[in-house]
Amino acid sequence: MKKALKLLVLVAALFGLFLLVSFLAFYHLLSVGEFRRFLVSEIEENTKFKVQLGEAKLEVGRILGVGFHDLALSEPGDAEPVITAERITARVALMPLLRRKLVFYEIRLNQPAAQVVRDKDGKIPLLDRLLNLPFVKSAERQFALDLRTLKITGAKIDFLDHFLEGAARSMRLENLDLELARLRGAALRDFFQNLVRRKRDQPEGTALEFELKTAVATEGKEARLRAKGTMIFPSEPLEIDQAWWNADAQMTDLPAPLVRSYAGSRLPVDSLSGTFDGRLRLEGNPKRRLQAKGEISFKQLAIDAPGLFSAPLDAGDGRIDLDVSWQPRLPGGLPGDRQTGGQAQQWELPRFNFRSKDLQFALTGALQATDSEDPRLQLIVTAPSLSVAAVKKYLPPKWIAAAHAENFVAALQDGNVKFNRAEVSARLSALREPTAKAGFAEGVSLDVEFKSVAAGAADGYLPLRGLQGRVILEKGLLSFKGLTGDYGQSRLSNIDGNYHWYGAGQGALQLRGRGDLDLAELREQVQQGLLPASVTKAAAAVQEMEGRGSVDLAVNREAESAPQIEGRISLDGARFKVHDFPLTEVRGEIALTPAEIKAEKVRALLSGSPVQIQMALKDYADDNGTFDLTVESAGVRAGVVTRWLLSSGSLQDPGMVRGSVRYRGALGTTEGRRLTGKLDLADVQIAVRPLLQPLRDLNGRISIDEAGIDFQNLKGLLVGFPAGLNGRWRFAQKPQLLFEFAAPNLDVNHFYSQLNPEATDFYANLQAVGKITLGQGRIRAFQFSDLKADVVIDRKVWRLGNIVARSAGGSLQGSAIFTDQPGILGISVEPKIRGVPVQGVLDWFEAGKAEMTGKVDLTGKLAWMGKDAAERKRSVEGSFNLRIEDGTIGRMRVLVQLLNLLDLSRWFTLQAPDPGKQGIRFRTVTGDFKVTQGVYATENLVVDSDDLRMTGQGKIDLPKDEIDFIVAVRPFAGIDTVIGYIPLIGRSIAAIKNSFLVASFNIRGSIEDPTITPAPLGTLSEWFWGVLGIPKNIIGFGGEGKNEAALQEQSKEPVKESAPAPNP
Repeated sequence: MKKALKLLVLVAALFGLFLLVSFLAFYHLLSVGEFRRFLVSEIEENTKFKVQLGEAKLEVGRILGVGFHDLALSEPGDAEPVITAERITARVALMPLLRRKLVFYEIRLNQPAAQVVRDKDGKIPLLDRLLNLPFVKSAERQFALDLRTLKITGAKIDFLDHFLEGAARSMRLENLDLELARLRGAALRDFFQNLVRRKRDQPEGTALEFELKTAVATEGKEARLRAKGTMIFPSEPLEIDQAWWNADAQMTDLPAPLVRSYAGSRLPVDSLSGTFDGRLRLEGNPKRRLQAKGEISFKQLAIDAPGLFSAPLDAGDGRIDLDVSWQPRLPGGLPGDRQTGGQAQQWELPRFNFRSKDLQFALTGALQATDSEDPRLQLIVTAPSLSVAAVKKYLPPKWIAAAHAENFVAALQDGNVKFNRAEVSARLSALREPTAKAGFAEGVSLDVEFKSVAAGAADGYLPLRGLQGRVILEKGLLSFKGLTGDYGQSRLSNIDGNYHWYGAGQGALQLRGRGDLDLAELREQVQQGLLPASVTKAAAAVQEMEGRGSVDLAVNREAESAPQIEGRISLDGARFKVHDFPLTEVRGEIALTPAEIKAEKVRALLSGSPVQIQMALKDYADDNGTFDLTVESAGVRAGVVTRWLLSSGSLQDPGMVRGSVRYRGALGTTEGRRLTGKLDLADVQIAVRPLLQPLRDLNGRISIDEAGIDFQNLKGLLVGFPAGLNGRWRFAQKPQLLFEFAAPNLDVNHFYSQLNPEATDFYANLQAVGKITLGQGRIRAFQFSDLKADVVIDRKVWRLGNIVARSAGGSLQGSAIFTDQPGILGISVEPKIRGVPVQGVLDWFEAGKAEMTGKVDLTGKLAWMGKDAAERKRSVEGSFNLRIEDGTIGRMRVLVQLLNLLDLSRWFTLQAPDPGKQGIRFRTVTGDFKVTQGVYATENLVVDSDDLRMTGQGKIDLPKDEIDFIVAVRPFAGIDTVIGYIPLIGRSIAAIKNSFLVASFNIRGSIEDPTITPAPLGTLSEWFWGVLGIPKNIIGFGGEGKNEAALQEQSKEPVKESAPAPNP
């Protein structure tokens, strides 16, 4: 211990002696004036500045050297200095003093001030001049300068940068402390050996160590900067832009706007706020290669980058792990780049780890041609898991070309997204354009995984929940892999496919997936046009869909074409409503191809009745698409069938129908559609135009083929009357209907009243040919039986031919035409009546009641038309031959008046019948009639009976209820009484000879109460005498001319009914 202490004391004494000797040598050798000249000469020669030094002072103590006050460096010829310093000190090396040499190895500047400028070429001339102070050894006779260190303390630097585009940037470096030291000897050797082991491309040359501390002030904010490292200069003179850097830097509170200011348009950011703290390791040379590694933390960082993010990023704290490489482009690089020293700049980012409160990602990339007007950016981003909120916040909206994709992103609400890889390679100008722009689409790629992602309903789309799967975007091709999730109430699974989002083939889609669909929601999506137009068109007839269906579908769409769907839909208990027809418990599969939708053996309940359905829709996406539908059932409610086939009635109409129907045709039009099938009816009710009430209790078979409908043994109730029908309805031929109709009983007027006058479309165009057989029937009061007729219906005109019928023991034959115009009924008949009672015939002609019996034979042709009985009575036209046999003329007022005037009871020896009680029996009544506008005229009316013969001529006007007739009466009994008892013997009977008695009368006025006057016999035509069986020449018209005149005068006086004369 004592030996060590003695050794330490000896070393201290020797060191003190060394210092003393050095100080003595320094004072002995130093000449301040000479040193001033030497120092000024060295600085001016190496920096080209003009140097001014103030008062000198020896420094002895902590350091040994010479100090000068008030240093000023200025450009030659300029009055204002470039650099000023309160004090400059040159430090003397101790060891050379022992050899009687003054070697100055360090210069110190205390509180210098300077203005440093970087020019447009990126050079800093002032710094280059300072670096070229004699760091390399220089010698004089008296002094030697072997500068190893330059120290600056308390400096204030104003930095003005013209290198970047736009206005010059400025900042102030305050309290700057800088130490530059030249490496030499063993230190230099070790340094270069270490560099060689790590980097083979680093140069050799002059190496300077530096250490920097300063505060950076800009725009009222201050940041602190510390840096330490080495600079290697491969050649002289030393230039800062040629230096190879190995340095560690630390920054505190660096203002984000300063970063934005220096980045300029090269950084696609509109504004930055906040501060940065960080540690960086810099290595390299800006003109060859530069690498930066370290970590940067930020506080309250807010970014407004519309080209990158959908909205300004909220202020937040975070950290960036940085690993950046930068190198220039060699000759032959990108065309159009501005050259800097023949080389284009490039920044590389091997690693960039970013973490904030709501965002974490890793980034690698490069920025090429940074010195050009439009640099190219290459970025690769990965993120372990980001919330949907963060994705919406940071995802560049302009990178999404399609509007529906923007809407989808906006609708995202919850979940997480993992970015396996997101890559962008494009010029910065393209980042501000949509991804569909040429040149950018090919440079975007994406590989993300969705985890429990949810999206709200938007633009008609349903909410999306629990989305899982992977999406890849590569050169404009969007690929889906294993996507699953809930869309509304539907479950989607195993969705794979590709979508050409932009670029070549934009819009093309290939997609396949499975799912369990909610059919009600599916219909809503179809109605809103959110599915392909072909699906919307095919489902247009579906009014309701409920239940669920499993699907396995593939969707393919070429660019600018309609999607094509292929796959299968399985239904189990689904419910549909198509054209008001409910289908429930639907089970089966529907196969879809781009050209066809096909369903085979689909089972369902149609309005509660079991059916089996087969369907095919071909070319359903085209205007020329067709359908083929077959429905089979063992029993369907009749109302369903009638509503479907006839568009009439109610779904609740009674009856059952079994059989099958096939319906085919075009989707876009009803023309040319074909319906075929066979249906068996059981107690069916069918509403049939133009009937006001439906056919009821209908049984039988209907067979439908492409040409028409066959009715086979149909039986039911027609307007309440049992009836049967066989026939055929023809679709394209005239007449449409061929039929055989039979009914045991039918009221024709009631049937006619049940024809709907408003069913003009069908009834007005109806054409039919058939046969009618009626067991019994009636037309108004006219009753008939055993009717058979051929019928032709042509647009509301009914032609009945070959009519054969019976009525009250008589027969009826002939033809008839019924014209059914709006509100008017027209009838034209050609009857052949044999043995029909008088009243029946009168009922047919709507002539009212008659006091007459007998059997009528009638032939002729009559027609009438009108909206009611009165109008039809006025319109009767035609002619007929009438014969009535074996009847009685009852108490007809006209006949009673005539017989009372004759007072036959006084004429005959036999007892005459009483016409007021028994009427007059006749053998025949005959006559030919012509009818004009309801006026019946005859020239040969004859009444022949055992008691008398009556003839007449004239007309009966039924519309006006008037009669105008002349009649002649001849009783047949012998005349045994005295003529004088006859009241009119001298007035209207000209002669009685050979037992012939003749009387004539004029009958005029109301049919019910006419006026009867005697008519002179001379006015009777030959026909009268012939019919009465009296030769005219045997009748003598006695008396003079005056008697004839008197007779004519008397005949003008009306004769009313008188009381019968007493019996003789």
